[in-house]
Amino acid sequence: MNIKKITNKVFHSNFLKFFINILFPRICLHCKNDIHHLNENILCLACLRQLKQISGFFCAKCGKPIDSEMHCYPCKKLKIKPKCSFIRSAFIFNEPMRSAIHEYKYNCKPYLSKTLGLWMRETLKTNSEFKDFSFLLPVPLARKKLAQRGFNQSDLLADIIAEKKDFEVIKDAVIRVKNTKPQATLNKEARKTNISGAFSALKPKLIKGKNIILIDDVATTGNTLEELAKTLKKAGARKVAAFTLAREV
Repeated sequence: MNIKKITNKVFHSNFLKFFINILFPRICLHCKNDIHHLNENILCLACLRQLKQISGFFCAKCGKPIDSEMHCYPCKKLKIKPKCSFIRSAFIFNEPMRSAIHEYKYNCKPYLSKTLGLWMRETLKTNSEFKDFSFLLPVPLARKKLAQRGFNQSDLLADIIAEKKDFEVIKDAVIRVKNTKPQATLNKEARKTNISGAFSALKPKLIKGKNIILIDDVATTGNTLEELAKTLKKAGARKVAAFTLAREV
């Protein structure tokens, strides 16, 4: 092993990063402070430490962090068995995560999918609950919203998660036929009405008999994921679960 050659290579690589950072300084997506040229993340170290992975107790159905028990209060009160077997998320939707997702979705930065998708993949590959699932299906966007944004954030995240060939992404099997209002702007009851009948299966053959993980950026009440799971089950999916980057609490 040529130690001198390796050392020189690292030096030149770090010098190049330093030079590029002078021309195009990188800032933290949350606090807007400068990011050190050797830090390749999208958040500074201080904000990165504020991210909270979901661990400990969480609802077995919706994945919401709780103090104890098996299910949160709303899931205990459900009278109808959900079509989505369970929902899991990598992180709590706190302020640094909110800033990262906002920049990704609304400030036209599709390249952020690389980092965010890798964060999701690291969590997903260690979760044994998904061991029987081989397919990913990103939550579709309505045509109008897709045209405005220019990309489907869930689609890009699914592609990054599947890069290691552990999963196959199901493309264009389901469309969003209803241009719904943003769920975050509505109350609990309005969200159910808003999302009802929003999806349609175009290619049931790609869905039938498969165990599918729905991929999205944020889970709030879970109504969107449940409505999509209902559509997939109706089209013949064997089992449907969901995995999101973040979870509102």
